[in-house]
Amino acid sequence: MKRAIAFVSAIMILSASISAYANDVPDWEEEQNLSNTPSGKSVTFGNWAKSLTTDDDGFTNAVWVEEVAQGSPGGVVLFQQIHNGTPLGSPYPISPPSPSMDIPKITSDGLHIYVAWAMKPDTNTPKKIFVRHGFRSGFRMDWDSPSVASDSSGIDARLPAIAAFGGSVHVVWVDDRAGNPEVFYSRHPNQALGNQWSPDSIVSEADGFSSWTPAISVHSNSDPNNPGAFVHVTWTDEKVNSPLQPCDPKKASCFEDVFYRRNIQNGNLNSWEDEVQITCDHDLVNRENSWAASVVASGTQVHVAYFDKRSGQFEIYYTKSPDSGAHWPSCLTPVAHISNDYPAGETIISSARPVLGVHNDEIHIVWWGELKGTAVNGINPSRVYYKYFDGFAWSSTITLTPGLNPVAKHPSISLSKDGLEVNVNWSDQRNGPVQEVYYRLKNQ
Repeated sequence: MKRAIAFVSAIMILSASISAYANDVPDWEEEQNLSNTPSGKSVTFGNWAKSLTTDDDGFTNAVWVEEVAQGSPGGVVLFQQIHNGTPLGSPYPISPPSPSMDIPKITSDGLHIYVAWAMKPDTNTPKKIFVRHGFRSGFRMDWDSPSVASDSSGIDARLPAIAAFGGSVHVVWVDDRAGNPEVFYSRHPNQALGNQWSPDSIVSEADGFSSWTPAISVHSNSDPNNPGAFVHVTWTDEKVNSPLQPCDPKKASCFEDVFYRRNIQNGNLNSWEDEVQITCDHDLVNRENSWAASVVASGTQVHVAYFDKRSGQFEIYYTKSPDSGAHWPSCLTPVAHISNDYPAGETIISSARPVLGVHNDEIHIVWWGELKGTAVNGINPSRVYYKYFDGFAWSSTITLTPGLNPVAKHPSISLSKDGLEVNVNWSDQRNGPVQEVYYRLKNQ
């Protein structure tokens, strides 16, 4: 049964809780508090897949998990729409409450919005991947009932990521049906979801080593003789390890690298190519980790950003395939070191969780960095940072969350269809243990 949410008669603007932080970031509007739940917890964790998308009507759509009661486990998925930088109405639930809820992820295809999350339907049932479809008509959103995308046979499914293109919807997630975490995939052929999800297919190799943090992007294969879509999946894998330190998955002693796999025919079961190792270490003995990639396909290029400890501390790196994922640079040599020029006076001890937005030749990256300094309410200070490539050169790093007591993490990013709006949200704990979702807009 469809639920209609209309804002035609009266549009209430969510009171923008403008903080006492300095907001003197050129080209960026004031930050706003989307969640406004000072006694609760609003979370956007797991940002290798996005919690923000901008549809073809220019509305930006955000999702997060809100705890049902202060200090209680689980929560409910909240949805908030934003237009021209202004939150419209109040956030509202699009899932039932659950005692065990994964952070939701969102994507759009034209005016169709899709939200994926993992939750226990009840306390006695394993987690399943749910997807809900909404259709935009002006300020109005019509929502279909949630659809179950996973079939993990009594095993918890978790960490979903979602993409949509050309009327098909594509979902990846992690479950342990192979005896350890591996990445699985399913596709729905219709924009309005029903029960016609394809059988689950495994993306990562079932080799006894853990695979997790999947991300997904889908785009046209640009072949007029065989039209379809390429499906691009990245994940973190523990299969490559130091010869001096044998990997024991049960003891968390394994090293991690970013892997990639492409499907050349819209997710068809028999169209997956061999996996590719995107990152590796110069020193095969004293290995370091690469984690949690973000992937975006645009035109003939596939862009990947990740964080890596090859320098002794985690830094943000970027690489790309120039030919739709057919070939990649050496795993030893990233195309660009992103987190290499923090603003003066900001000493960063760790950079983490990059997320990509791409429009034509322009590349936008957000991430968060942990600062050297005194903990705030028991939490190490951190800020959200932004950098872009204009087709010729990378910009300097910009601090999006300045202030005296910064605790900002797990950002997401989305671009308008024309690439002129850059939207960013993040999870913020400036007010102590309470987490809020904040948002910021750049008009280019």
